Amino acid sequence: MLVPWLWLCDFLDLADQTPESVAQQLTVSGIEVAAIRHLDAEISQVVIGQILEVIPHPNADHLYICRVDCGDAVRTIVTGAPNARAGAFYPVALPGARLPGGRRIEPSVLRGVRSEGMICSAQELGFEENVVPKEIADGLWLLETPLPVGRVVQDALWLNDTVLDLDLTYNRSDCLSILGVAYEVAALLGRQVHVPQIKLSEEEGLPLETTLSIELQTSSCSAYAARCVEGVSWKASPLSMQHRLMAAGIRPISAVVDVTNYVMLEFGQPLHAFDRSAIGSRIVVREARAGEQMQTLDGTLRQLPQGAVLITNGEVPVGVGGVMGGANSQIVPQTQQIILESARFEPRSVRETSRALGLFSEASLRFGRGVDPNVLLPALDRAAALLQEVAGGRIVPGRVVVGKATAEPVRVIFRPDRANALLGTDWSTDSMREALERLGFAVKDHLASQWEVTVPTRRADVAIEADLIEEVARIVGYAVIPTSLPASATFGRLDPDADFKRLIRETLITCGLSEVITYSLQSPEQLSLFEEPTGQVHVRTPMTAERRTLRTTLVVGLLSALRYNVNRNRPRVALFEVGQRFRREGGAFVEETAAAGVLWGAAEPLSWYGSRRQFDFFDAKGIVEALAARAGLLVDLQQHPHPGTHPGQAAEILLDGIPAGWVAALHPQVAQQLELPQGVMLFELPLSVWAEKAHLRPVFHPLSRFPVAVRDLDLVVDIRQPAAALQTALQQVGTDFGETKVTLFDVYMGPQVGEGRKALAFRIQVEPTQRSMTDQELQERVDQLLTVLHERFGATLRH
Repeated sequence: MLVPWLWLCDFLDLADQTPESVAQQLTVSGIEVAAIRHLDAEISQVVIGQILEVIPHPNADHLYICRVDCGDAVRTIVTGAPNARAGAFYPVALPGARLPGGRRIEPSVLRGVRSEGMICSAQELGFEENVVPKEIADGLWLLETPLPVGRVVQDALWLNDTVLDLDLTYNRSDCLSILGVAYEVAALLGRQVHVPQIKLSEEEGLPLETTLSIELQTSSCSAYAARCVEGVSWKASPLSMQHRLMAAGIRPISAVVDVTNYVMLEFGQPLHAFDRSAIGSRIVVREARAGEQMQTLDGTLRQLPQGAVLITNGEVPVGVGGVMGGANSQIVPQTQQIILESARFEPRSVRETSRALGLFSEASLRFGRGVDPNVLLPALDRAAALLQEVAGGRIVPGRVVVGKATAEPVRVIFRPDRANALLGTDWSTDSMREALERLGFAVKDHLASQWEVTVPTRRADVAIEADLIEEVARIVGYAVIPTSLPASATFGRLDPDADFKRLIRETLITCGLSEVITYSLQSPEQLSLFEEPTGQVHVRTPMTAERRTLRTTLVVGLLSALRYNVNRNRPRVALFEVGQRFRREGGAFVEETAAAGVLWGAAEPLSWYGSRRQFDFFDAKGIVEALAARAGLLVDLQQHPHPGTHPGQAAEILLDGIPAGWVAALHPQVAQQLELPQGVMLFELPLSVWAEKAHLRPVFHPLSRFPVAVRDLDLVVDIRQPAAALQTALQQVGTDFGETKVTLFDVYMGPQVGEGRKALAFRIQVEPTQRSMTDQELQERVDQLLTVLHERFGATLRH
């Protein structure tokens, strides 16, 4: 919410305050002021000038020579803007002037003609292009109203203003209006708010209710009020109104439209103006039917979501309730009569419609968060009065109101003793009562220790006693709440699940991976590449069309992060994530914690002796084994295809025979589909299984006093035979002597072992615990195992 300071000063006396001091108090009280912008901070020596004469430049087709009266002198200024015309007024930067962005203006020669200054556009004076009126967006700032020549623009165009940029939380919709912010500032400073007086002068004639009927056919619109103003003029609004709209981030359009936006910013109640010729004598508010379409004010033909609230003339839609009007009922220069709308729409309906259409407006922002029901009629009357003042309109007698246009305030019981107990304070009841009354809350003694507090309808976020206690703390001041320690303290610790996740994170970081956090919502098409789509859970109202499904795997998000890094020429990417994944199992919704990682690129740093080794399947496998070792587990990897992965480089991870994840290389076709490079390695682990099996407490094993018996075996087997099965069998060599460790240290495929065969070299290490193991004893056991290996796997010793 952008709040122009001078506009705020219309509502309460701030003569002794500065924007900075008020911003500080707002921020401390919970209404964060994200930025303070002084509109004239970088502007000097810019005045109002009047062009006396415009002649074409003799040496350029697209330049003009202007004689400009700047008050102190008539200057020659060269411009290329097509909207420079004699007799009109513009802001003019004199020689030596300073403009936003650090730009300085000095005399210059343009195609042989000396130019003594610059005629300025609104953008050159610091306004964003999206708030500048379209008529002057591509040219000079043409001022329709005559202004004193030579007057500095800070005074003439209200550029001596300051804008407070409020970063509001969702619940503080009351501060989406100047009046709401004024109430907040008044409470902090102990001031009174001056609400604008509404002075209506209705014409004589038939009351509006005799010529206009309104029907509400949906519960999503609980109140609808209308007034009619005739004889309005199509013209620009006053410069003062335009400035306030531009400073608040809204583009001025015409007097009629500007009035509705002005009142919306002032009261927080969105309004809309319809051309009465499109309305006729009937307004019907109903829900959209299947297949209905409408062209909105932005010129887009939109497919209306079924159930959206529509404003119709009884036959065709003329507006989407709470979001945007229709092009068929917009105000045009030929408009003679307008219908002013002030309504109350159900917030959820507006949010869903706005999201479904991808159409977000200032109106939908306010309706989506909730509007004070008791400003519906005052805002309508205020807009009618302003139209009478600035657009020459005549107000038709009466207004048509359907539904409940007002609401009763909420009453909440407040206990001062309870407030002190929750806040840890010892504040007096007088200070608490004063804080509530400064907020505009009526306080009535209910019982000896209780008050009945009436909450204004503008504060929909205050509904229970705890809300009132928070308000007291804000107004009295968080800074004066004393610091105190609890009477008794207990030492906290992580629960086992959090402790195990920390161990996983620390281990992966030690392995050289970096942690990332990716979106829980992903593309269902990409998720289907790695998991069956039958278990997917879709979000009914996603923020984007792509991210509409709760992730069933963490891999998709990691691959997106990989693509982001690869596109920025990162030579090595090693990422992991620990997070939640979701699926539907039967009729139940299942959420579980998983850990996943992605590797690509250089596994080793570049060195003088040559190119770097790239990550491969064994790097990912080694990381999984490192995790297992840290958790006190032994993992068994069995070749097993997984969707989206390379069939020859994919393994299922087993813990005590139970599936506990997978590790694999990304399938080349999937990599191409996802616009990723080849050679991507992946792994994913369900942490619930790992945590259940983990042995986190270290177990001490004394070092053996006996020498380690070592034997190397080079076995020749079928090329399709997994090495893991042989490795498991060889573990039995020294089980009666002590711990046996078997390591695969070489793989050979070539002519020396024959086609379709491979040689696997294993090192067997037996660490005896009771006595030394002789070479003969080791050889006897190896010979026995070789016989078994030959029978089971066709393995032979390589000679």
